[in-house]
Amino acid sequence: MATNNRLSPIEYLVINHYCSLNEFASLISYVLQFRRLTVQKIKINNSNLIILSSLSIQLNNLKSISNLNILTIIVSDDITFLDAYRLKKLILNSSSRLEKFHFIYYEHLDNEQQYPTFIGRQNQFFSSFWIQRKWIFEDEIRDTDIEYIIRPYRDKTTELTVKKLFILYSIKETIQITKVYFEEINNIKELDFLFILCPYMEYFKVERINIIDIQSFLRIIPKKINRINNHHLRSLCFELSTANDQM
Repeated sequence: MATNNRLSPIEYLVINHYCSLNEFASLISYVLQFRRLTVQKIKINNSNLIILSSLSIQLNNLKSISNLNILTIIVSDDITFLDAYRLKKLILNSSSRLEKFHFIYYEHLDNEQQYPTFIGRQNQFFSSFWIQRKWIFEDEIRDTDIEYIIRPYRDKTTELTVKKLFILYSIKETIQITKVYFEEINNIKELDFLFILCPYMEYFKVERINIIDIQSFLRIIPKKINRINNHHLRSLCFELSTANDQM
């Protein structure tokens, strides 16, 4: 485990490859200044383990991460993850400043499985703990998969998926969107599509840029604005970590 002399100043961390619980617990013991933590794939060696009980035990160091305000967890293949009481315990042990919690559990539906395995237990997520934080539970079937999602509430009429954006693109001449907010951008092509889709955009904000060369990304934006001849844009806002050595 880490000592005070070996702590890392990292504030934003995304883990999108497989790692064991022990590896993950060891890693976060060196990083106690988290503001955003995303974990996508955790490998469980013991298939008989009750995963979230183990997670809350193994990750005792989360109790020390007082700055964590965004936590995202994406898991599959074990329905024991999807337990409101264990998730509540994990959240309470993580950080008193946690503001946004995103949880996605997905599983494959085969031909013999006609009904979701979680049906009837959704009421666990309608307690005062979830309501007070405005975190909602929902499920969605995507092709042959079903997703169970816990996320912050927001008006779904303003939520645009990529599929919806492509539909909107066909009627872009009638669209007069002036304010756009992105939670994250993963590549420059997303900007190309956005600027074409919203020619009347005046305000544009991005919370997270998932691009390695941020300086190049920022230099490209004015060029793209000039190329599309947008005379309406007045405000650009990008949230960047102060720990980023490139800036």
